[in-house]
Amino acid sequence: MSRIFTQIFYVLLFVYAGNIAAQAQSITVSGTVKDKQSKEGLAGVSLTIKGQSGGTASTSNGSFTFTTTAKVPFTLVASYVGYGTIEQQVTGSTSGINLELETAVVLGGDVVVSASRTPSAY
Repeated sequence: MSRIFTQIFYVLLFVYAGNIAAQAQSITVSGTVKDKQSKEGLAGVSLTIKGQSGGTASTSNGSFTFTTTAKVPFTLVASYVGYGTIEQQVTGSTSGINLELETAVVLGGDVVVSASRTPSAY
């Protein structure tokens, strides 16, 4: 009976140690996103690491924080409606990253609407 408890103890210890090792490999990325002209924080900016899924959105004052398992260096991508998308290479510190977005105009293509009326018999 004690042998079974010993085996269970070692399995749980192994799982716990693996969990701690996995958490140790995560890094925290944080910073702020601002409008380049007004220097005001932008809320709702989408921030992702290029080539990976997941990410975060900036808060009401433009700050962001998220964790990732990506190894430095990586490329941080910021995009927002009405602004150009920027990519910034992160090579050193992953905290205090300051991004400034510029407004961008996107012109849509031509839209052609056509209609025809055919007589119908009632």
